[in-house]
Amino acid sequence: MDNIRDCAIRTRDGRRLAFRESGAADGWPVVALHGTPGARNKYDVADRAAARMGLRMISPDRWGYGDSERPRGALLSAYSHDLAALADHLGIDRFAVVGISGGGPFAAAAASCLGRRVAALALIAPVGPFAGTRDPYAEGACTLSGMSAFHAFCFRIAARTPGAIRLAFLAYRLALSGAPHRAIGMAAARAGRIDRETLADPAVRDSLASTFQLGLARGVGGPVLDLALFSRRWDFALSAIEAPTRIWVGTEDRNVPLPAVRGMAQLIPGCGLVEIRGLGTSGSRGTTRRFWPGSCECETGRSTPPRKAHPRKCRTPPSGRRSNHGCRVLLRSLWAALLGHSRRVTGARRSAQAVVALRDQPPNQSMKPPRTTMRGTCEASAGCGALRQESMGTVA
Repeated sequence: MDNIRDCAIRTRDGRRLAFRESGAADGWPVVALHGTPGARNKYDVADRAAARMGLRMISPDRWGYGDSERPRGALLSAYSHDLAALADHLGIDRFAVVGISGGGPFAAAAASCLGRRVAALALIAPVGPFAGTRDPYAEGACTLSGMSAFHAFCFRIAARTPGAIRLAFLAYRLALSGAPHRAIGMAAARAGRIDRETLADPAVRDSLASTFQLGLARGVGGPVLDLALFSRRWDFALSAIEAPTRIWVGTEDRNVPLPAVRGMAQLIPGCGLVEIRGLGTSGSRGTTRRFWPGSCECETGRSTPPRKAHPRKCRTPPSGRRSNHGCRVLLRSLWAALLGHSRRVTGARRSAQAVVALRDQPPNQSMKPPRTTMRGTCEASAGCGALRQESMGTVA
């Protein structure tokens, strides 16, 4: 993990925004947002895979987590300003965004508000909008109907009592400092069988504990703010997202309500929804494309409001290949989407340069269109060419 670097910037209003960089320093930028709770070290396990694939991972601490400060009067749409400032500081024009669990609403807000600056959007087991959004078709698409009593309690009652949420997370923070493995076991109390099997691995528990500890090191303002924002009407339109989008969720995920995830997919134009049969939270976060040929039974869903999404359902992969394989397949799926975008942009640039060359060229003189490659396409690399063939062949 030699490529991991911790940095921080100051926003316009003077807040500290901490982030971590990993992967390829000169690769295609991917802003990766952690869940609730979490921190910037969430994606450390993906460092080597990202470096091999030519991806530059940028993982900020979200508001109130780790070393990042929360703003006053926070709104989901305002988070896009922080990501734009971060990209400007790093000299980045366009980037992809990944959001896991509680990072999903923030990632969606960035894609909606930043327009074409976001090249691709990947959401893994995201929290959906429960109180509606600014979309004209949002009413009835994302509600608490059909959800469990636990989720209804969390997002209707507990979210309105921030003091109780604060006390609960303070107690959990204390448990993390004294007995981290036991604290992770507490977090998995409602988990399904597959999630419990995954969390039985000490390495997985250590990684998750370190992420939670870093995220809650300075307080519990992050999760308190998250629940408050998630339970309100979202102040941006999911239908305004222009970036290619795909959502992955396990059918046995008990952390996020499936009806809200499906409703979210309905509202994002052209969104592909992949429901992975038999997997829970850890499974859906580790499965973002076909595990091997023939593992999928249905075609990718495509939905635009007000039509329903038609999810793709995948079989559960063999046990024992989830923890390390998850980050690799997430990066490969996102890489495939970026390659598709890069080929379109590169082709447009070549055409424009050819037109300029023709205009400036003397008559009766042969001309070859200039060869250009966009950073991140790696067209001159045989290894990345093989990766492109594999990724484009396995991701619809």
